[in-house]
Amino acid sequence: MSDFRRSPGRGYRRLVPVMNEETRYEAVRGRDARFDGEFFFAVSTTGIYCRPSCPAVTPKRANVRFYASAAAAQGAGFRA
Repeated sequence: MSDFRRSPGRGYRRLVPVMNEETRYEAVRGRDARFDGEFFFAVSTTGIYCRPSCPAVTPKRANVRFYASAAAAQGAGFRA
């Protein structure tokens, strides 16, 4: 199965990557700024959330939670 999905569009179709938790974690590990704004991650052991390009030490996968927005991470009790 492909890692891409067809996005709805008028007159053309563009392929967009499918993001699952493992691909999100790889973006965090690589500090990939292309994903800033696409999702945020939070670390359960520190109570902090950040964008994927965050320069901090990469947390263990078991301690990471993903959120669609900063507001969602804050609503779950994490701080910036």
